[in-house]
Amino acid sequence: MRETFRMDRGQAARIDRARGFTLYEEPNRLPDPIPDLGYCYLWVSTTQGGGAPDLENVEKMFRDGWRPVMQEEQQHILMIVEGRSAWVSKGCIEIGGCLLCKKPEELVEDRIRYYEEIVDRRLNSFRDSVLNMSRREMPITGEWKSYAEYGRDIRPPNQF
Repeated sequence: MRETFRMDRGQAARIDRARGFTLYEEPNRLPDPIPDLGYCYLWVSTTQGGGAPDLENVEKMFRDGWRPVMQEEQQHILMIVEGRSAWVSKGCIEIGGCLLCKKPEELVEDRIRYYEEIVDRRLNSFRDSVLNMSRREMPITGEWKSYAEYGRDIRPPNQF
């Protein structure tokens, strides 16, 4: 009689992780830049859905403090250029309608603080208006929470 050994999938996954095997992760569509001390990186869209230039978005991001990254700064990024791009001809890194830009960490932190203060003021305003409707006989109580998520976090790691 032949004995068979069966293992549940959870236990098998734990053993694989202990051996050093990792789960498959799909590669990023855009390469990650090599981190530079004091800077945050962001891929800025230069085109709209149909491939038309989106100069308004690029100009808005430049006003916000983002600057294009030159090819010499991130030489490991292989550029596959389709057609003629004004950004690539200037020596910048653009892949698939996205321009790699960088911004000093201090400016990113200032922007994050600015929007956190706006959220706090709005939440406090809402809380105050609700509490103003409260009466002594029937007080309003509760836990006040708010959060927002959008895109990936561009804050420098271990800063907040």
